[in-house]
Amino acid sequence: MNILPGKWGIFFIFPDQNPYNTMAKTQPYIWIWPLLFLLIPGWASAQDTVIPQATDTLQLDILEQMEVLLPQAVISDTISVIRYGLDREIDQGFAPIGNGVASFIFYAPTIGKDVVYSQPDSSRSARAFYQQPPFTVWIDKSSTLPIGKGIRVEAAPEGGWLVFYPKTVEIPFDQPVLVENLTLTARKSAVNAAATELPVQVTVDGLSDMVSGFAFSLPPLSRKGDLNSVEKAQLDYYSAMRVNAGDTVVLDGFRFALIPNPASAYQMAPGKVYEFHVVNVTFLPIVVLLLIVAALFFTVYFKFINITKFGLALNVVRGAYTNPKEAGEVSHFQALTAALSGTVGLGNIAGVAIAITIGGPGATFWMIVAGLLGMSTKFIECTLGVAYRLIDKRGVVSGGPMYYLSQGLAEKGWGGLGKFFAIFFAIMAIGGSFGGGNMFQVNQAYHQFTSLEFVEGTWIAENGWAFGVIVALLVGVVIIGGIQSIAKVTDKMVPFMVAVYLLAGIVILGLNYDMIPNTLYEIFTGAFSPIAVAGGFVGVLIQGFRRAAFSNEAGVGSASIAHSAVRTNNPASEGIVALLEPFIDTVVVCTMTAIVIIVTGNHLETGVADGVALTSKAFSSELPFFKYILALAVLLFAFSTMISWSYYGLKAWTYLFGNNPVQEIVYKVIFCLVIIVGAAGSLDSIVGFSDAMIFAMAVPNLIGLFILAPKVRVFLNDYLGKIKSGEIARVK
Repeated sequence: MNILPGKWGIFFIFPDQNPYNTMAKTQPYIWIWPLLFLLIPGWASAQDTVIPQATDTLQLDILEQMEVLLPQAVISDTISVIRYGLDREIDQGFAPIGNGVASFIFYAPTIGKDVVYSQPDSSRSARAFYQQPPFTVWIDKSSTLPIGKGIRVEAAPEGGWLVFYPKTVEIPFDQPVLVENLTLTARKSAVNAAATELPVQVTVDGLSDMVSGFAFSLPPLSRKGDLNSVEKAQLDYYSAMRVNAGDTVVLDGFRFALIPNPASAYQMAPGKVYEFHVVNVTFLPIVVLLLIVAALFFTVYFKFINITKFGLALNVVRGAYTNPKEAGEVSHFQALTAALSGTVGLGNIAGVAIAITIGGPGATFWMIVAGLLGMSTKFIECTLGVAYRLIDKRGVVSGGPMYYLSQGLAEKGWGGLGKFFAIFFAIMAIGGSFGGGNMFQVNQAYHQFTSLEFVEGTWIAENGWAFGVIVALLVGVVIIGGIQSIAKVTDKMVPFMVAVYLLAGIVILGLNYDMIPNTLYEIFTGAFSPIAVAGGFVGVLIQGFRRAAFSNEAGVGSASIAHSAVRTNNPASEGIVALLEPFIDTVVVCTMTAIVIIVTGNHLETGVADGVALTSKAFSSELPFFKYILALAVLLFAFSTMISWSYYGLKAWTYLFGNNPVQEIVYKVIFCLVIIVGAAGSLDSIVGFSDAMIFAMAVPNLIGLFILAPKVRVFLNDYLGKIKSGEIARVK
């Protein structure tokens, strides 16, 4: 039998039959007739069927999943080895400091922990299950919770429950290890030091019908590591135990009990498997709390400017009060689209999907609320960005938190503190531009692109650096011309990509118009009285706020760098235009993603790690070709985010190292080289660290916004007074 190594199959045994009965004396293993089934079509054919021989040892090429182990069995397997490249070696070495900084910035005291349920069929008909699962889980909150693990539950034929609990153990080579009454001894074969596969044999002594899902793997190895030096393998499996309803179960320090739910329409039947995941979503990241409190304060302080001046914002952005002779480099509309291109991105597609599956439909409501509040924060930071900007002799504008923190706080007599805040912000912005604004974007775009059928298996799918080179060249062509070149691209790209995405969403809603009332009902009721949703009311609220804050970046200060380049002599005019940014990003685009996911029933997925894939599934359920549209959207969103963040990082770089053409070229070359690295590798810890740096920008920025808020009120009253008096005439 010739099967690709590293794949998996299932070994089915009937435990109720006695392997030592009289029929089995001549053919000891005749009772294991359904021996091996491979679940992926094409991996095996009829001639691959294995007929077990009358021997004391059963050898299989692949046996990574099994229901019951045979006594005296030998599992022969070839385990694939993951070899890390230089990028991951750097990443691993960077992980301790990266994780430490990220934990500090995103410090999140736990409020509570809860359970979310799932079933194999997450179709639209599962809404009743979502509201009333067939059982509820009592958790001892003081016990060690297996966060994220999917615990399977099945009704036992003889009554009670079968609980399948995932476990992981290490199996040192050439040493017997006792696992669930089974003695396992793993042996490896000598191979070439640079090999990518390691043949192993695992001898199993004993018999157990309470162990399933065996899967062997090896620890990752560096690109130059000797495979013969690997000393142990890892075994993942499910341990099963029979319990009665209401009994307290203790597994690896986790204490819980299963309680039947008579109100559920999904009564447990033997053979029907359900899952529950212990999820830790009821926590409060301090940086998110600061962003939301600030947004609420500024909304009240400026008398709900996010609502009262919304109409004025629309008029200003379309040029109704524009004087083209005023100082600056780009129009109001171009400044808005340049800033939007930095926020409308993968977070609107992937992040929203994950938030909805964790927090439920109600998270959408709080996401909208947070987006509306964030409009006020954008107003104040972008007003300050214009007020304290610098324009050099070339006519090049430099603005943003670096300038209003240093100059604005100096006016208050806190020059030293303002300078420290400005330098800290600039360092964080540079790191953020290389990570979250660059490597993460191109990496996700590459994976989405190579997931398409016509790309899979091609040369470029195996060579991420080549994709990175192409993207780097495209980005380089745009950013070489500065903000004016960037704006000329974004003022066409952003409206196009947002329009295409929204149009696809409207089509989905049109095809499911009958589900819209129920979807709105779920969003509203889920916001205030969530049922069977992780974290309860507080958890849902935080999921919505967290996604909005991470999407529109209101309070982070990055967007004010782009808005400061606008042509205007009135700082408040661009602040009012900036109101529209969180509205478009969060209230419109993020909400469309959420509603489509809910309407199509895909919010019932649990344990989702790939938000892009879930969003693609939601859209493709009604529009099969949408996966291509989504791939295009991801590419455009990633590209637009990169060119905007290149500008943010550039202005932070020139603030620190000098505002001159040489430093501009140095930064742009580094930025383009980082694109290639991001496409070729993973760099998980560095990107996580970069994300932490982006939100670290919010700390000094918010402090500055609170201090300078009275100054912004003066700018606002001055601008509104000029419009009212006719000093600023309406031209359209």
